[in-house]
Amino acid sequence: MPDQALAKINQLAGFEYPAVEQSLNHFLSLSFSDDTEQLELVSAVESDPAILAVFLSNSQSTSLPNWYEGLNQSKFRQEMRDTALTLSNSFMSQSVSEPLTEFYQEQWQRALLRANLASNIAKLLEMDPGKLRLMGLLTGIGQHFLARTYGDQYLEMLSATTDATQRQDQERQQFGCDSATFGADLLSSWGYSAGITDAILFQYESFEALDDVAIIVKAIAFCAQCVEDLIGHDQKSSLNFLKKGQRLLGLSSSEIESTIEAALKSTEKVVGSIGASQGFSANLADANVLNAVGNGVIPSGAVSQSAKLFFGANAAIMFELKIVTSREMLVHQFDADDNILIGKDSKESLVAKCFRELTPVTAEEEALTSIVDKQLLKRLGSSVGWFVPVEDHGVLVCGFDTVKPIPKGLLDAYTQAITSLTANISSTAMLDAEIVQKQINEVTHEVNNPLAIVQNYLQTLSMKMEEDSPVQADIATIRNELMRVANIVQKYGQIGKQTDLLMEKVNLNDILMQLGNVVDGGNELISVEFCLDVTMPDMTIDADNVRQVVLNLLKNAVEAIGSQPGKIVIGSCSLINLGGAHYTEITIADNGPGISSKIQKRLFQPNNTSKQGGHKGIGLNITKHIVDEMDGLVSCRTPTGDDGGTSFQILLPVQQ
Repeated sequence: MPDQALAKINQLAGFEYPAVEQSLNHFLSLSFSDDTEQLELVSAVESDPAILAVFLSNSQSTSLPNWYEGLNQSKFRQEMRDTALTLSNSFMSQSVSEPLTEFYQEQWQRALLRANLASNIAKLLEMDPGKLRLMGLLTGIGQHFLARTYGDQYLEMLSATTDATQRQDQERQQFGCDSATFGADLLSSWGYSAGITDAILFQYESFEALDDVAIIVKAIAFCAQCVEDLIGHDQKSSLNFLKKGQRLLGLSSSEIESTIEAALKSTEKVVGSIGASQGFSANLADANVLNAVGNGVIPSGAVSQSAKLFFGANAAIMFELKIVTSREMLVHQFDADDNILIGKDSKESLVAKCFRELTPVTAEEEALTSIVDKQLLKRLGSSVGWFVPVEDHGVLVCGFDTVKPIPKGLLDAYTQAITSLTANISSTAMLDAEIVQKQINEVTHEVNNPLAIVQNYLQTLSMKMEEDSPVQADIATIRNELMRVANIVQKYGQIGKQTDLLMEKVNLNDILMQLGNVVDGGNELISVEFCLDVTMPDMTIDADNVRQVVLNLLKNAVEAIGSQPGKIVIGSCSLINLGGAHYTEITIADNGPGISSKIQKRLFQPNNTSKQGGHKGIGLNITKHIVDEMDGLVSCRTPTGDDGGTSFQILLPVQQ
């Protein structure tokens, strides 16, 4: 890329990533939900090339489908939250023209269409669908950045061009670099191989010129030009054009046509599932507040910190309603020797008026009549004060340099988030509970270690002695007593824990439907069927643990089926009687190649990562551990013969 073009990009755009509001809202919501699994977060990132580009530019992995493995896995969720919040706050603070917003929206949907088409083509060509999907998603990233850098000037150039070749010529003439070269150089700077960057670079070359290049370059060029043709012409004309791809890819016209139809449907489904951007302001307000609290800020501090982030205030403080010498006062303490107290019934102070009338007030310094309000604004280092009531808790005061209008929807969303926070969080109680729990954990850990050592020595001693030795009975008695001590310590370790807060009343079928639909919507070759017990009652369980178990089994089922068409059946039964004990049943069955007897013998053991028989077994040891903790049972059945397939059964105890 010419140096002047790169310098101009850095100067004007600063490598900011122009995501669209829908995908940002989707990513933000999932990243701040404790119910979201890692694969769901990965899928959310991969729903928008601009969001994906942020992670690719920082990932240490050079394997495109496994970009997320280059992130810090121990801080994976926090990295997702931080990125979602940064991008969303940046998006909210920017002013983008309506034509540019429409351009990003159109480019986003084109990127999804290219991604789905590339994935389907990859399956027909027996290539890696995940890799080609992401390459298809990123094909237009160069146009994104040129539009972000040059804005309406770039859009005017686009409106004056008629095809991709002409567009590239104009991009080079006006901006010093065409979008394909920019996209290829960008991926190269992130460490990706020439095999990937060449596909981006040569995406608009004629089919005749691509005869001798690698199949991956041909596939991406076909997808890029196919989408250009689909958007620019009626569908009949497009399909006639696509038949020319038979020579390039060696596919029949019927295969190409059905692949395009499937890609169009998949794209429509993804866009519909992400939905409109309704609730973005509310989600962003909640996320800013939660982030402030998560960083260890006390509630009033969380209010101040999140207000500065959300509204761009110079400074913000929170006045809390307290009883001082038998009077209700609005109080803010700057430090041990410096505080401001305002009577709730004060007739002069805008802080008190705002609190009583529950109405936001904006005032410039010269318009203030109350000395305490002037004193307050001086402390904030600002010439404009913005006073926001937080129901019966207090008043938020923000300082600005100029009068700044705040959209009502944004203000309502923010105050609702703050009200919810102050009503439900007691920072002192939370801190005390954490200290107590830490001490308990240290004690129980120190006690359990010697108990385990003694148990091991007793086992060794028992093995060295004759089975009929009378000492065996004494050893058994000692072991039983040690087990009783261990149980007492375990119960003691539960004191102060938030285990009960993890339990919630849910309908198991809802969880199965939600996760099954994620799989169904993410893979065109796999169909998901449900065989659910309609009489399933709500049950009180650790829903996060159940989701983790089901997601692990679904992931293994998808991997077992591989690149062939397949089916997964998800079932439930509300009551199973096993030896007089009552259980609720979950079944996950696939029609993959099954599991070999060798792998079955150590299926739930750790480090069982062989890929023989289609199943990796990844996560099954964790799955069994979770089910054991829930006092449940897990089993696997895979028949021999031509039928193949594997079925997992999870039994969870019914609370009596």
